[in-house]
Amino acid sequence: SKFEPLAETLLPTLLGRVVVTIAVIAESANECIREIVSACHAPRLVPKIIAGTSDKHQILRQRSVEYIVVLLTQWPPHLLERHVDVLSKTIYAALNDNRAGVRAAGRAAYHQ
Repeated sequence: SKFEPLAETLLPTLLGRVVVTIAVIAESANECIREIVSACHAPRLVPKIIAGTSDKHQILRQRSVEYIVVLLTQWPPHLLERHVDVLSKTIYAALNDNRAGVRAAGRAAYHQ
């Protein structure tokens, strides 16, 4: 779609806003990313989301795994075929994360 280039540009900035301490900004960024991932099925977004799963901030790791759940539930499978290996490794890493919230999100992704 025509929105894909804009989504690719906005996603890294929005991912950075998910971890700010101002709750309104963090939650707005989270909801915006969820809507972008739901509506814009651009395979080039997947590596950017996966990169968030290895961030030092626990909330960004958790949210990124939650975005992977959205990918797995709402995207057509053929768009994710290229990323199956890295997605499975990412979900496995989330299942073994130090933080309970990331592990819970990893379990949700695993069951998809």
